[in-house]
Amino acid sequence: MVGPFVCSSLGGNQAKPSIDGLPSWRKVDGWGETTETTTTEETTPEPKEPETTTTEAKTPFPEPEPTTTTLPPTTKPPATTTTQSTTPKTTPTETTTTQKKTTATTTTTTPSTTITTTTQPPTTTTLTTTPASTSTTTTDTTTTITTTVLTPLLVGSRAASESKAAGQTVEEQAAAAAKAAVDFAEQQQYTLQQQFGVAGAVAAAAVASNGGTLEEQAAAAGVETAKVGGSDGQTLDQQASVAGQAAAEVVQKASGSAAAQAAAAGAAAAAVARSYNEGTEQQAGLAGQAAADAGRLAGMTPEEQTAAAGRASAMAAKAEGASPIDVGLDAGEVAAKAAAESGEDEGEQVEAASKTAAEAAKFAEGTGFEQAISAGQAAAEAAKTQIPEQKAATAGKAAASAAKSAGLSGSEQAKLAGESAFNASVLAGLRLEKQVSAAGDAAEKAAKAAGMTQEEQEAAKNAAKAAARAAANPESAQTETSPPTTKTTATKAPSKAPQGEPDPLDKGKEAAERAMASGKPMMEQAAAAGEAAAKAADEQQYTPTEQVETAGKAAAAAAKVAGASEPKQAEVAGIAAAKVAAADGQTLEQQATAAGQAAAAAAKSRGASASRQAAAAGQAAAAVARLNNEGSDKQAELAGDAAADVAQVLGMTPEEQTAAAGNASAKALKAEGASPVDVGLDAAEVAAKEAAESGKAEDEQVETASQAAAQATKLAGGTGSEQAISAGQAAAEAAKTQIPEQKAATAGRAAASAAKSAGLSGAEQAKLAGKAAFDASALAGVRLEKQISAAGDAAMEAARAANMTSRQQEAAKAAAIAAASPTTSTLRPTTTHESTTLMMTTESTTTVSRIKPEDAGKQAAAEANAMGQPMKEQAAAAAAAAAEAASDLQYTPREQGEVAAKAAAAAAKSTGATAAQQATVAGAATAKLASEQGQTVEQQAADAGQAAAEAARLAGAGAHKQAAAAGQAAAAAAAAQSEGSEKQSEFAGEAAAEAAKMANMSAEAQAEAAGNASAMAAKANGATPVEVGVDAGEVAAKEAKQADESPLEQVEAAGEAAADAAKATGAGAVEQAASAGQAAAEAAKEANEIPQQQASAAGKAAAEDGVAQDQWG
Repeated sequence: MVGPFVCSSLGGNQAKPSIDGLPSWRKVDGWGETTETTTTEETTPEPKEPETTTTEAKTPFPEPEPTTTTLPPTTKPPATTTTQSTTPKTTPTETTTTQKKTTATTTTTTPSTTITTTTQPPTTTTLTTTPASTSTTTTDTTTTITTTVLTPLLVGSRAASESKAAGQTVEEQAAAAAKAAVDFAEQQQYTLQQQFGVAGAVAAAAVASNGGTLEEQAAAAGVETAKVGGSDGQTLDQQASVAGQAAAEVVQKASGSAAAQAAAAGAAAAAVARSYNEGTEQQAGLAGQAAADAGRLAGMTPEEQTAAAGRASAMAAKAEGASPIDVGLDAGEVAAKAAAESGEDEGEQVEAASKTAAEAAKFAEGTGFEQAISAGQAAAEAAKTQIPEQKAATAGKAAASAAKSAGLSGSEQAKLAGESAFNASVLAGLRLEKQVSAAGDAAEKAAKAAGMTQEEQEAAKNAAKAAARAAANPESAQTETSPPTTKTTATKAPSKAPQGEPDPLDKGKEAAERAMASGKPMMEQAAAAGEAAAKAADEQQYTPTEQVETAGKAAAAAAKVAGASEPKQAEVAGIAAAKVAAADGQTLEQQATAAGQAAAAAAKSRGASASRQAAAAGQAAAAVARLNNEGSDKQAELAGDAAADVAQVLGMTPEEQTAAAGNASAKALKAEGASPVDVGLDAAEVAAKEAAESGKAEDEQVETASQAAAQATKLAGGTGSEQAISAGQAAAEAAKTQIPEQKAATAGRAAASAAKSAGLSGAEQAKLAGKAAFDASALAGVRLEKQISAAGDAAMEAARAANMTSRQQEAAKAAAIAAASPTTSTLRPTTTHESTTLMMTTESTTTVSRIKPEDAGKQAAAEANAMGQPMKEQAAAAAAAAAEAASDLQYTPREQGEVAAKAAAAAAKSTGATAAQQATVAGAATAKLASEQGQTVEQQAADAGQAAAEAARLAGAGAHKQAAAAGQAAAAAAAAQSEGSEKQSEFAGEAAAEAAKMANMSAEAQAEAAGNASAMAAKANGATPVEVGVDAGEVAAKEAKQADESPLEQVEAAGEAAADAAKATGAGAVEQAASAGQAAAEAAKEANEIPQQQASAAGKAAAEDGVAQDQWG
């Protein structure tokens, strides 16, 4: 990581980069200017017979006077000075030469004349003297050469200046500076880590140049660094991590404290999560992790790291408007996790969680009561292995401690201890009697710790018990025998069981315990709990709605006891509730609604925010639809509806309801494996529907749909291009009343906006706008001419909005029209002084592209890589493109196979693949092409083997590995054509032998390679060790025979290869011997040996293998 600009007043040369290629930001001026001054003094010697003396300054035009004698110029051209810098690739420079005024003094001695002339280039002065005169000319020339070495810092600084001059905000200046610098660094082949450093440095510097605070500089560095990671395909967690590191580095370079570094890291990580529309919990979690990491790097102790993580989490939660208690709980969770990762035991984790929760609640301006409640609940959640009674006591103790720290009285400490213990016992699923008892015991202990008298302690205990009964049953008398009512709160045990009858939740708990004792999985435990609780509720005449709620709560409690995550607890609660609703004859939509409400209630009981409750509802509804074998569309629809319903009940704004619905829909589709674009479109449909139901106008529906589509596509891992395509199509579908031309324009604008938000360049925005407009107009059924025109207009509008020049706008329009036209398009990049503009030219459909096969392969691999596809798919794309280009150039089928293999191997190599992996993809590509060309399976395997061996050789593999690669590729080719194990082994052996032969291996080595390859193929197909050995022996004998070896040598080769192959599978001595004997017998049979000789050969081979085992073990 690097810090902000460090300026030097010395004006010296650019320091050389360090050995690892990192630019030396810390040592040199970012402008990288060098100045060299050269002073030359010359004296022109006196001519022997001077007839004419001429002093001529250098001029681009010849002297018109034919009678003038021209002497050599007295001023030499300025010497060229080159400053080299060992940047990763090349160092672009800008050179400015400044030549100062030159004064030439000519003194001519004559009987009566002295002439002095001052000249300034390009003026020419000619002096004529008498024959007897003498002449001396002295010229002083000073030349200053200034060479500006272009560095990422300089490029970024200029971009920031231009952005500032354009009146953009500080954030936009930082973004512009970082993008320009990173683009330049990428051109110079900087590593990803170096690009991170560049982004952070220039962003911080841009903010600093505007007078931004250190915190603002750190935040900008973090955000821009995360963008680089996002462009490289990093996950959200990784982006948050690098953002935190960048922010901490900025503070560290400014001599900030370790605490300040951790705080900056946490704030940056939270900002990254917020930019992805993540909820408060995720923001807090990433902030805490980043702060802990920064604290560790800054030398903090484990306790300090935990505290830093908690503070950062609290700041993130507070920034999102969470309640003080929620802020404290999120911070406590992060602190507990950090403590666990530091190796602290559970007791220390509980203490860290409770203290951090109280501090965070206080930070969020929570009252002493809220601090205590937060501390108690955090402690209970951190005490994962404690039994319910212990959890309640732990919660009470933590709450009392927090209340004391907040300055509350002893009676208030006791009261809060009792309340916290009661809440913890409710969440742990204890019976009402135990809940009341836990509250009383906790209050009594807190009163005792506060130094209260015995009477006061007893009074505190009784008050806590009374409060617990009231919370569990607010309308009853304060006695344990009073019948409970149907009303419930977030902190009470729901029950309306008549006096003397068991609580339905207890029945559910007992059923879950029985399921657990039977070894059933968590889902079945939760299902059993839900069914038992619902049945008990039905017997006690609960209403159907109350039965549904009870089933959900019982299932969630069972899942929690089983160690399920909080989202999973909510999901099983929903499923259990839906089963009860289904048994009551409700429709699927009603079941999904019930599931959503139960899941939201489960999430709420854990203190989840409104957005998290809505998300839980959507997830549960989708799960119910999935269990009913509904497709992804129905799952997404029900998930969106459930999330929107819960969001509405919780009082969220219409916009928040729409966003909740879209997010839930997107998650449901993503879980079903839908493509990112499809995820976006379905989410957009749900969002548009919600917007319409909220009374929004069509324009607002369009905007909502396009934004939801882009966000959902991004959530599903879609690239910037996919986000834009999804947004454009969603906008067109939402614009129901617009005419086709308007729909096309709407789609183009939406696509361009999404592309811009994804950080794509202006040229890319224009390209995607044109494509979106073309697609929209095509779907609207307009003529082709109008489709093409719509594409061009949309691209030009997008280019204009991206502040591209007029020429670039015209180029973007032409490119879009060419792309939409039914002609063959060829991309041609045109590079200018400051930018690269993508130009597009077209050829007729009969013109054959002359792109080189290897270039076609590279381009296809790059596109696949940009789409986030894995190495094998990149290699396959490269091979297909290279083969197609080779076919266009009329390569022979064999030559096409060769270029396909090379392209595949090159694509794999570019991803860092091993030699074996390069060989594998080369063989696969060759076999696929051979199959498409109609070749036999045997020929496909042979070609694949040769290609794999060649790829392995080019990757630096030895002869043995080349043979192994050939065998593996041949076997794979046979398997792809559904050939059996025997054929695969046969082809593998033949290919390996051929590769060994080409590598100039001996006949014995060839046979051994063939046997090994055959064995590997057989082993891969599940053959026994003996069968593997026999197959290997058969191949080895065949190779020995082809090498004109004697029958005896063939038998020996078979036996040895069989034993070796069997041993390679892990077989013991007996199986090796059996394999060797059987293979030798088979070889003898093939050599036409009589039965006695076959038996003798088998016995000899088995015996020799046994001797070898004795000797070598």
